[in-house]
Amino acid sequence: MKRFTVFLFIFSFISFGIFAKSGAIDLDKVIDFQKKEVTLGEIFNTLDDNSIPIIYSPDKITLDQQIRLSGSKLALKDVLSLIKDQANIKIKSNNNHIVFSQGEFRKYTISGTIKDQDNGETLIGAQVYVASLRDGCISNYYGFYSLQLPEGKYTIRYSYLGYENQLCEIDLTSDLKKDINLLPSSEVLQEVVIHGEDTDRIHQVGLNGEKISVNRIKTIPTMLGEPDVLKTLQLLPGVQTAHEGTNNLSVRGGSFDQNLILLDEAPLYNPSHTLGIYSAINSDAVNNMEFYKGEMPARYGGRLSSVIDIRMKEGNNKRFSASGSLGLLSSKLSVESPLFDKKTSFILCGRYSYAGYVADLASDLGEAVGFKDLYENFQKGNNVQFFDLNFKINRKLNDKNRIYLSAYTGKDQFYFKSFSDKMNLNWANTTSTLRWNSIVSSKIFHNLSLIYSNYNYAYKLLDDSRKFLWTAGLSEYKVKSDWDFYLNSDNHIRYGADLSKHNFDPGKVEPRGENSNTKSLKLKNRSGLQSALYVSNEQKIGARWKAYYGLRWSFFQGEVKGLKTINFNYPEPRLSLGYDISKNISLKTSYVRTVQYLHMIANSSLGLPTDIWLPSAADLVPQKADQLSLGAYSSFDKGGYEASVEVFGKKFIDIVDFRDNADLFLNENLSQELLKGKGRAYGVEFLLKKTKGNTLFWLSYTWSKAEKKIDGINDNNWYPASFDRRNSIKLTLTQKLSKAWAASANFVYSTGSPITVPVGIYQYQNASFIQYSKRNAYRLPDYHRLDISFNYNSPNNKNRKWKSEWNFGLYNVYGRKNVFSLYVKQDAYDLTQQQAYQIYLFTFMPSVTYRFKF
Repeated sequence: MKRFTVFLFIFSFISFGIFAKSGAIDLDKVIDFQKKEVTLGEIFNTLDDNSIPIIYSPDKITLDQQIRLSGSKLALKDVLSLIKDQANIKIKSNNNHIVFSQGEFRKYTISGTIKDQDNGETLIGAQVYVASLRDGCISNYYGFYSLQLPEGKYTIRYSYLGYENQLCEIDLTSDLKKDINLLPSSEVLQEVVIHGEDTDRIHQVGLNGEKISVNRIKTIPTMLGEPDVLKTLQLLPGVQTAHEGTNNLSVRGGSFDQNLILLDEAPLYNPSHTLGIYSAINSDAVNNMEFYKGEMPARYGGRLSSVIDIRMKEGNNKRFSASGSLGLLSSKLSVESPLFDKKTSFILCGRYSYAGYVADLASDLGEAVGFKDLYENFQKGNNVQFFDLNFKINRKLNDKNRIYLSAYTGKDQFYFKSFSDKMNLNWANTTSTLRWNSIVSSKIFHNLSLIYSNYNYAYKLLDDSRKFLWTAGLSEYKVKSDWDFYLNSDNHIRYGADLSKHNFDPGKVEPRGENSNTKSLKLKNRSGLQSALYVSNEQKIGARWKAYYGLRWSFFQGEVKGLKTINFNYPEPRLSLGYDISKNISLKTSYVRTVQYLHMIANSSLGLPTDIWLPSAADLVPQKADQLSLGAYSSFDKGGYEASVEVFGKKFIDIVDFRDNADLFLNENLSQELLKGKGRAYGVEFLLKKTKGNTLFWLSYTWSKAEKKIDGINDNNWYPASFDRRNSIKLTLTQKLSKAWAASANFVYSTGSPITVPVGIYQYQNASFIQYSKRNAYRLPDYHRLDISFNYNSPNNKNRKWKSEWNFGLYNVYGRKNVFSLYVKQDAYDLTQQQAYQIYLFTFMPSVTYRFKF
């Protein structure tokens, strides 16, 4: 496999060289001037009419100079030679442009930071575009941009979705630092939305990167009226949910532990609150999110399937502001403000859920009105609640240096009697990130980060005899250094390194009370040291080609306390090529190799906080995946339509699954219950969007297949992976009804997920035992659901300091009982009898949410 990887990487670079050559300007192209006596200005106009990209400064070149041609039809290279000889002009040709200069040829760099004019937030991914050169760049994660241009006068356009464009006239005669403040185009409450870029966008090389920004309202129906960035991702093709009411994502056939979720660069191990009713990400704290499911940049590593990179807001450095919401199950409040001399700002976001109290009230209401279903679904005595806090503070040290400190903490308590009256779960996430970024020069940007992440979880069994408390957790400490080098306008080089220390507590159990028959037991702690080096380049090749190529080399040292350490290291090449057929049509392809050194051992796809995380070891080697993708993309100027189709194939290597009848709970020899094998996933994804006008929609369809083949399971034959969903359809529609009202609807459908079910019962010594089917041989019923919502935003909001809006929603309109879990329970009085039960969480659920901002 290593030889195959090296061969493929070499082949990719050879192919890249061929593509690069084909993207260069054709110097043999014949140009028809129609006469032999022409001025230099007429030559430039003719070259431009023939789509030959040229650069010159009109005030530094005499355009009325006469040039005598040797014929009216000449090859481009001959025309350039005549100009050079007769006009004494210096000419420089590269893959993108032909540059004309009278005198010494010079290039200078314009750089700076792009921010929101109202609150000082840096704008990530803002566009910088020079129309006369058909060239530009985008701002990085800290709003910094750098663009190298030939000496001359230019009009530069700065733009960002939801903001007014800003045009700047510059005379570039030396390196120039220019900070930009963009004005928001509307004063409305903000909500997380997926958006398409403008049709004249500067194409990014990444094949499958989706950018999600917090800008303008695009009402997306969500459960209980709570905007949720992770649930928004579930509307994209190739992204599946593990189950009803969960935020665990399966991306292109991968399991949910194969997604790298970063909050200000810190990994978040459990992204869910309250069994997935909410995610752990408070949308009010989010500035930007980027999602990669195909091409994964070399700066990311450690997971096989996807990256979800979430960046928190920095805090309003202009004035104090606050926002929040009141809902049926939760409320939240955010405050942000400058401090001291306005070189420091902070943001604090808090959220609290009182779902257990609401469930108890619903039970009382059902009993009072005689509504049996309501009473049975919401039994009294629930303890379901959570809180989370996001905090970030930053300080501008000077024009070139800034420091940031961000933190997150969240905790859940879950005892829901309708789900189980014998089980109590709780879990908590904590992260913090200290960052220092520096503008080293107009071309070099550096960021240094110190990162901490902790996840701990507990399971209480309330059975009278086995009454116990089980706890487990893991923590991570990381230092990373990232560099951006803007070599020129055609090459953006990134390089860096990171080092992480992982500590794992696989679990311990302790009795709760004197009547418990449980004995104390603790598994051995484990640890791992992970590091990586990476380098990559985003390159423009000619007017139509773009490439991203990079290499990540990762290292891991695993250790079980008291046992011998083991070392791993793997190259992880990345390559993406893009070709613009026209302004609105492009083709892209990518290859990526990923390696994952952490394993989550779970016997269900629910993602309950009882799953065990373990590092790679001698008997648990790292997982690996190779993925190839090919896509075609189109946008249309009229109507704001965008369409895409992508085909992907993914090969999994050294993935694990548990053997039949495995004992996973507090097993000191857990690795003996696991088997190693391979997997594959492939499919096709379609997406159609309308992103402008009063009617907006996204329609996606995915056909995909995900399988595993592991010796010792299913007679050594291929079997469906737990996240294999053959068909998936998702439709989101938003209609503006008036200046104040908008209506939205979501419809989702997917094939039922595979499941292993009991197919018989056999008797042994007066007890019954279950005979299960082959692995994942059956499927749950198909999943489908319709949600609707109505949003009221007062037209008078623009003239008020206090701005507010109402959201009214209905989740699962027609009350579909989608299966959450299936289990078998033995009869308490007759041990020869067993009964299968299925659990569903939600039928229809209304919501009312009041949002405010001042």
